Amino acid sequence: MADLSDDYLSGVYRTMHDEMLSEEYLQVDETPIEYLDPGGGKTQQGYLWTLSRPDHKSTDGRGDILYQWHASRATTCLESLLQTPRKTFCGILQCDGYQAYETYRKQRKDVELIGCWAHVRRKFFEAKDHKPKLTAWFLRQIQNLYQIEAQLRQRRAGPAERERVRISQSLPIYRRLGKALWKIKAARHILPKSNLGKAIDYALGQWPKLERCFMDGQLEIDNNLIENGIRPTKIGAKNWLFMGSETAGQTNAIWFTLIESCRRRKLDPWKYLVWIFEELPKVKVSKSTFASYTPAAYAQKLHAESRALKVS
Repeated sequence: MADLSDDYLSGVYRTMHDEMLSEEYLQVDETPIEYLDPGGGKTQQGYLWTLSRPDHKSTDGRGDILYQWHASRATTCLESLLQTPRKTFCGILQCDGYQAYETYRKQRKDVELIGCWAHVRRKFFEAKDHKPKLTAWFLRQIQNLYQIEAQLRQRRAGPAERERVRISQSLPIYRRLGKALWKIKAARHILPKSNLGKAIDYALGQWPKLERCFMDGQLEIDNNLIENGIRPTKIGAKNWLFMGSETAGQTNAIWFTLIESCRRRKLDPWKYLVWIFEELPKVKVSKSTFASYTPAAYAQKLHAESRALKVS
């Protein structure tokens, strides 16, 4: 697997990485996955960092996804994820409240962070048994935001309509929530270390970043699209338990990137990989070669072949 990755897939992966960093809006997340070096006897914690490019033209909003393996969760991992020798990401980055993202933003004035409503909702859900009526009110308000998004998705609304509806319907909910949060915080009736206190502090800490998505129809209100891409790796880990070594983590990240990007484009990953391994050995490889072998290029190839068959 490592040899195939190094010889054939790594060039495609690097091309996809550069292409993704050319976007103006990306989502980012990270998830812990253990690894075990041969002879180590004990697993250690590593992290699978993930970049996703939402695609409003697809039926489910999912665009390409890219995984990168690191043995830590440090801010330096973001430097590797968001910068390559040829490209550096400049634009809007959607993430949760993990401090490393804010630390990275302070180093890069051309990167803007926006928040994730799913993480806010999750915090209040975890606090549902503490002051149930109050917590239920917050969850109901957030659910109203998601009902608006569901209606927009059902209508397949474009960015202009999404922006118009969010400003007229979602923004008042956001402001109502903000007033309630600050009022409760000022009253000091909720213990800061309680689950509800933590949920309130998390929401207020993210509050300015949570408004931005309502002002731009190109943006999502949460990171669920990227979390959907992380979920298969977590389910898989229940079977394979851990990465085979620290260096094996990035090999797996490359395979995950190509396979999951195929799945998001409704392509058969097996057929795509067979095509790669049959065609790439036949060509003289240069830096520009790999752009013709990404999942996006493969999808265009299949589409062109399908159109040619219909014409004939």
